[in-house]
Amino acid sequence: MRLSLIASLLLLSSTATLAAGEQSRSNDRIDLGQERHKTGRLEEKAGPERPSRVRQRKEATTTNELPSNDNRRDWFTTVSLSGGSNGAESLSGSTFSSSSSQSSGSSSWSSGNWSSSSSSSSSAVAITSRMGCSSGQRKIKFSITVDKYGSETTWNIQQLSTNQIVMSNSRTYSPYDTESVEQCVDAGYPEEQYQLTLYDEVGDGICCKSGNGGYTLFIEESGSFTPLVTGGNFKKTKMTHLISVRSKEPPLSSRDEEWLTAHNTRRKYWHNYYQKSYVPLKWSGELAASSQLYAEKLLATCGDQGIEHDPNNMYGENMAKNKGMGTWGSLYAADKIVGRFVDREVDIGYPHNYHLTQALWRATRYVGCGESEMDWNGGICRIQVCRYSKVS
Repeated sequence: MRLSLIASLLLLSSTATLAAGEQSRSNDRIDLGQERHKTGRLEEKAGPERPSRVRQRKEATTTNELPSNDNRRDWFTTVSLSGGSNGAESLSGSTFSSSSSQSSGSSSWSSGNWSSSSSSSSSAVAITSRMGCSSGQRKIKFSITVDKYGSETTWNIQQLSTNQIVMSNSRTYSPYDTESVEQCVDAGYPEEQYQLTLYDEVGDGICCKSGNGGYTLFIEESGSFTPLVTGGNFKKTKMTHLISVRSKEPPLSSRDEEWLTAHNTRRKYWHNYYQKSYVPLKWSGELAASSQLYAEKLLATCGDQGIEHDPNNMYGENMAKNKGMGTWGSLYAADKIVGRFVDREVDIGYPHNYHLTQALWRATRYVGCGESEMDWNGGICRIQVCRYSKVS
């Protein structure tokens, strides 16, 4: 059944079209697998279609391919999990209207706790969008080619705030030797300073009297390396460069990193599973701020069943809500919430798995999530909103 899942994302050669201005039917309901519990009920309703931020509304088509330049719109869906007097949970995301019955086949609802048997969770590893570097870091690469007298040349990169050597030559170089070293380093906000130092015993550099040697220091920029410093023809025994490594945004909080990792572990697994190039999401402070504002606004609707989308939202959107006493109102791990967006829809066929497609769609590049909470009926009401965009 799992293959029918992503059958909407990377998948089925079926077609669905949306006419411009098509409206959803507010009374549509989709019961997934007839799942029931004495304190819980699982149902789904269709929400409104959202136009893309950067293009006009047009027909949408599913296909069995997702090329890297995929420019199809992102869709979403709305799912509510409502409980009895002790608590409730809701999921929401936008989509065009539809109604049918499906069996999820891979999920369970028991005593108010969500669980999933999807293999994507067990295969998850900590992944970020920074070429494998953790939050607050960026990757740098140093490449060097020495001249005929390679053994005369050594180098290192020192982090000035700690005086630690973070990179250096790995061996004594042979004539015309080459080496390329990559390393994740701390990125400061606004900057962290490093010093690149090259040593040459004779003082004639590595170019050009005894060979055309040279060196380049690169820094990661938008998923690829950009040259930062180049050289080779220095006439001294010691050559230094001062390097500033800046964070692109303020450092992520541990919770923000939790949201980002929860999305990217699943994107990496499913993109690779379908033999597509992995496209990680990057964190957007703008999307996070927008999500936070709407999550706070939704607190006024804690007593309502389900969650309603922001009619003025220009981004992709997935939402969730949990409320009540005890564990019903507890702070859920971001991985659990994103797991509900993705893992619980792995075996739900198109077109009823739009939480999943929104989170995994390869054309999406940025995500930002926000949360809110308030005291509610002797317990706590919590709302989580994640928004997605193809542009920052």
